[in-house]
Amino acid sequence: MTRKSKFWISFFAFIAVVSFISPIFITFFDKPFTSQSMAFSSGGPFNLGYDYIGRPILPQLMLGGRDLMLASLLTAILTRFLGIMVGIYLAGKKKFGKFLRFFLDVLLVVPATVVSLATYNAFSGSVYAVIPISTILSLPFTSRYYESNVRSLFTLPFYEFAILREKYEIKVIIQEIIPIISKTILTDMSSSFIGAIYMISSVTFISSQTDSSSFLWPKMVSENLSGFSLNPWASLAPLLAIVLLSAPLSFFVDSMEIDRL
Repeated sequence: MTRKSKFWISFFAFIAVVSFISPIFITFFDKPFTSQSMAFSSGGPFNLGYDYIGRPILPQLMLGGRDLMLASLLTAILTRFLGIMVGIYLAGKKKFGKFLRFFLDVLLVVPATVVSLATYNAFSGSVYAVIPISTILSLPFTSRYYESNVRSLFTLPFYEFAILREKYEIKVIIQEIIPIISKTILTDMSSSFIGAIYMISSVTFISSQTDSSSFLWPKMVSENLSGFSLNPWASLAPLLAIVLLSAPLSFFVDSMEIDRL
């Protein structure tokens, strides 16, 4: 890993930790989620102003990142874990492999954003309800990606020798195959996390009018756009927070790709 890669992954880790622990400090504010001023007025904590019903922006900003980050991280982990398992299974040309691939190809016609949006609304605006939908509907892509990466490794002599040496094939895969594609998994996991942030952000942005139970950053952006000329920070602050959470990983992936060449 290059110095540039270490910098970006460290920067992301810092933003992630801040997003995770920020809700702890909301208790320092007096009634942070009640109307305290005119809609979209200036002032308030850190001079970020107030939202569309006069609530301070900063406490909402501190609370709105944890669920977005955790839901995106869980989505990235589950999609890649399941994609790796299915991809390795298909690469080994196992029984029922063709049937499984046909089933996965059928899933390609399902509009992921629309289904995620419907699920989000059905579960009262829970971002965690989107996780299984995103995991299943991304499986055709992730499984095919890892299948193509692993299939060539199964034909190499070192793998055939390891199979003869070990009793269990799963042990050979963990010990011999996974370490070889570990860098690919790391960069792909980072890309998946970014994609999950954008997916969840899109869903919560569109559904902001029907969900009044959370302070997710995309929801804050949508709710406060009408008063952008009066208090731009009501929308800009959560938008910049989303960028800070996703951009470092994007730069990390780019640096890892350059290092691989």
